[in-house]
Amino acid sequence: MSTETSGTSEVVETRIGPAIARTDRGELTFTMLREFDASRERVFDAFASCEAISRWWGPTDWTLPHCEMDFRPGGTWLYAMRAPAGLIGPNGEDPWDAWGKIYYDEIERPTKLVYRDFFVDPNGIEIPGMPESNSTVSFVDLGGRTNLISTTRYASVEALEQVIAMGMAEGYAQTLERLDADLAASA
Repeated sequence: MSTETSGTSEVVETRIGPAIARTDRGELTFTMLREFDASRERVFDAFASCEAISRWWGPTDWTLPHCEMDFRPGGTWLYAMRAPAGLIGPNGEDPWDAWGKIYYDEIERPTKLVYRDFFVDPNGIEIPGMPESNSTVSFVDLGGRTNLISTTRYASVEALEQVIAMGMAEGYAQTLERLDADLAASA
């Protein structure tokens, strides 16, 4: 882990396996970087349908039992990630689902996704008090390999700290590890 302080901004960078998690409290951002041995078209397309994303979205041992996706600018993605048995939920549930809803603002195949992400209930209604985020996922061509750069901005330091405390860095690193395995299996 490395920490860099510049002016009012503190940047903490942590390597988690082949991924790098970067938190910038001054800019209110969480960034995940990961390189893949696949073309950026293949990496981008892994985000573009329920069929594809259901194979890898979520931390290790989580599943995606619910997925409704309208992958276009102005479209949405409503999903539920199911925790593995034995991982007790915030209200004592086992198993339990974590619901999210994404609103796609920009989709530029194969270079970029821009979206807003919210914690929601099973009906897609935003949960008060839970942090919302604005994300840009860039897919950088490295000549047959792809560098994925996902930068997520929060409204406050408290919201950023809340998702970090939930295990965002580790969970996202595991999610991208699952994506890497899926890309390798479908090569």
